[in-house]
Amino acid sequence: EMRIVLTWSATPSDEDSHLFTPDGDHICYYDRELENVNLDVDDTDGYGPETVTIVNARTDATYYYSVKDYTNYYYNASSTQMSASGANVKVYQGSTLVKEYNVPLNQAGTIWNVFKIENGSIVDINNYNADESTMYGEYASQYNY
Repeated sequence: EMRIVLTWSATPSDEDSHLFTPDGDHICYYDRELENVNLDVDDTDGYGPETVTIVNARTDATYYYSVKDYTNYYYNASSTQMSASGANVKVYQGSTLVKEYNVPLNQAGTIWNVFKIENGSIVDINNYNADESTMYGEYASQYNY
């Protein structure tokens, strides 16, 4: 079992966890449960946590994990609020912390592409921008990007 835990400060109030699976599925605030993956809660008033759990992750494929500043995404793509939010992502295997990420500081944008799970290994991405299509990684064509 792998757990991905997102926390942040009060501003922006709504940051969203997004996980794109090798089966072309997408876990996020509007689709929180799939066969082997679920998002426990969609926190919309700051702080989190939002936890994505993957049970029996495929080791022959790639998963992409990103965070979206939903508060500013549609109205202010050049916002720096998420970059200043203290957003933190912790990745656990079982009860063991295996990776930790802090949002890049002083960046404009609403998309933080944090990491991918490739063939069972966590690979850092840590890219910050305002282009939602970057969240989908190699699966962009499956999502019409």
